[in-house]
Amino acid sequence: MELKRKSIILDSPFGKITIKRNQYGIPEIYASNEAALYFGQGFVQINDRQLQTYLLKIIFSGRAAELLNAELVALDKYIRAFPFLADPEKEMSKLSKTALENIEAFCAGCNFWFAGNKPRWEWKLAGVTLEDWSPADILRIINGFGYVG
Repeated sequence: MELKRKSIILDSPFGKITIKRNQYGIPEIYASNEAALYFGQGFVQINDRQLQTYLLKIIFSGRAAELLNAELVALDKYIRAFPFLADPEKEMSKLSKTALENIEAFCAGCNFWFAGNKPRWEWKLAGVTLEDWSPADILRIINGFGYVG
């Protein structure tokens, strides 16, 4: 189920979520708890920004040449020279229980969207099979933005 104009209700592993678009088209997420809110955010993020989020995931994992275009080897070498998450388990162990649960909920929301929807046509055209989201993906993107920004 995609989020379009009508509101939708999701029964997530974290609780009930209602998502609707306001008069300006901006998604509003109503959740029974914080983790459910992050699940809803992951769902909305992939619904609205699938191409952007997956490009960030691919780039900050240093796999652009492998998955998108062999001419991007220089980019991958640059990204891998500054490992944005050399040891995911070590970095995740530094997070609070709540932070880790929220990141896991966000990833679950992203993956839930894909359980009921197809990837954008651009991915099929490029021959890319999209992989599930994991907390390591989120931390790589955060660290990448911290470095670039």
